[in-house]
Amino acid sequence: MERSRTRFSRQDVVLTCLLAFFATLLSYQFGTGNQLEHIPTILRQLDPAYLSGDFFVLTSVEFGPRFYFARFVATMCRVLPLPVAFFVFTFLTDVALVAVTLWAARRVIGSDRLGAMLAAVLVLGVSGFHLGDATQIRYEIFQPASLALPAALWAIGLGLCGRPAIAALVASAASLFHPLYGVQSGGIALVTAFAVLMLNSGCDGVSGNISRTRTCWARALPGTVVGTVVLLAGTVLFWWLPLQATTSGSALSSAELIEILGRFRAPHHYFPSYFRPQDFVTTGLFVAAVLMAFAQWSRSAPRINANLLLIPPLIVLGACIVGTVFIEFWPVRLIFTLQPFRLLSILKWVGYLLIGWQLALYLQYPTNAVARPLAGMSLLSSAGTHPLVTTVVFTLVRYFDRLPFAPSARSVVMAVGTVSVFLWVGFGSLSESLFLIAALGLVMASFAGSRVVKTSGMAIAATLGLVVALNVSGRPVVALEPLVPSFDFEDLRGADAQAARAAAAHSPADAIFVVPPGFGVLRIVGRRAIVVDFKAIPLQDRAMREWRDRMRFVYGEVEGGGFVAFDRLDQAYGTLTDSHLLKIAARYGATHALVYPSSTTALPVVYADSLIKVVQLTLR
Repeated sequence: MERSRTRFSRQDVVLTCLLAFFATLLSYQFGTGNQLEHIPTILRQLDPAYLSGDFFVLTSVEFGPRFYFARFVATMCRVLPLPVAFFVFTFLTDVALVAVTLWAARRVIGSDRLGAMLAAVLVLGVSGFHLGDATQIRYEIFQPASLALPAALWAIGLGLCGRPAIAALVASAASLFHPLYGVQSGGIALVTAFAVLMLNSGCDGVSGNISRTRTCWARALPGTVVGTVVLLAGTVLFWWLPLQATTSGSALSSAELIEILGRFRAPHHYFPSYFRPQDFVTTGLFVAAVLMAFAQWSRSAPRINANLLLIPPLIVLGACIVGTVFIEFWPVRLIFTLQPFRLLSILKWVGYLLIGWQLALYLQYPTNAVARPLAGMSLLSSAGTHPLVTTVVFTLVRYFDRLPFAPSARSVVMAVGTVSVFLWVGFGSLSESLFLIAALGLVMASFAGSRVVKTSGMAIAATLGLVVALNVSGRPVVALEPLVPSFDFEDLRGADAQAARAAAAHSPADAIFVVPPGFGVLRIVGRRAIVVDFKAIPLQDRAMREWRDRMRFVYGEVEGGGFVAFDRLDQAYGTLTDSHLLKIAARYGATHALVYPSSTTALPVVYADSLIKVVQLTLR
């Protein structure tokens, strides 16, 4: 499906770096979210004595899905401090996402420079739908998927260009950081590349011309076979063989795995019945918008090539249907492990390539009076509002001249603008909107023909950049949360971080704590070991079983899973008795506990404030 060759100008490189700069700095967060799982594994690689009494940290030295990521980042951290390395990696992965999107938009879609850059803005700045809560293309908080996704998407683009061997090699590299994204994107890329090579060789599968069919197979099969061997070899060497050596005799049964990881820990990632209803709506609206853009794009592309672009999205949608059946109704371990709803990030990426192409067309060659202003509203819509606004925009632009009641362009623009504002207030994202404003200012400065528009765009981007710079320098001028990033452990000033520092100040370095289920921050801020918490789950089979046993013993059994289970566990922790805390201490070697101020205890209190009590687990 290869289009004309892509050449990046110096202006493209500068704009790519500026977009990545704004995406990285706006709302940059260190030491929060999933990093509570990943930072301890990296610190353990750097220091074998780090939290030697912590069950979760001890599991990180064993082989598992986080193994290569922790080793790679730890290697970089021998040159750079960990917080600096995380920031650098975040910036570089943002640059990589822009670069691979620009490349695919130009090479695969045939977009001009504006269409490619708008697609990149959408990829960096608009989260869109969240069906399954793992559909991000860009993760605001640096983690393994951040390193894997640019390469995984590049593999998909190479598949669309009919380059199976290179696509498999790139996907294998991506699998080192996140096996699911790497292996699955490689498989999709190989299927796509085979179809591209077959159909571009003139084989339609129905002509009956045996000689032509043989020629098509001769052109398509060798590269696909090589790519398949490369992907399988990488999967076996990097993952299958090491896992066989580490799980021998300790593997979880399918029922155990699905109960622990799916029904208890994260049902919102696996089971469609746990997905939010509004996420189905926004996903459907996104697909509608993409299909409208595809219908217009396909008219300017060779018919057979246009249809090939649908192969990756159709595979993704098919995988989600299979996942619904064999996870929700008849659970199958293999399908469950593959987490098919994660693949929706591929659908989102291909969709943004087409939407960027369509919006650039409206801005440069408007078909009617509403095209340009409505395209601007689509570009400024954020989060879950974007699929709805974009679908409405595409519909109105296409059918504006055929509306039966013949409204004026001004009334249509004002109506859509008013609705967009209300949607943004209710469902938008401030951090995404700030990025979009800065990014579109840069795009205006780079692509607008009017000097006034260019100057205005540069002024918008420069003003926001100055505000961010002043906030980062320690002289905040605007207190909005997205404009006050956190870069280091010292920047973590929330209640949990303060309590963690207090606990560390009143306990020995080798203390082992019993903590509320959401208090994993103690590991990285207080540098103290803990018995167990809800967030940091080891992903090795034996350790996962131990984690579930610890959760039951420490917090008790609760109904439900995911966020519901977490809330109930936290409530249960507030009612723990001294005798139960002492039982935990006897079983797991805990020396201290963090209890809520409202908890009544006769155990020695070594520290107390309005946030937490630190008690010593010793018998009187």
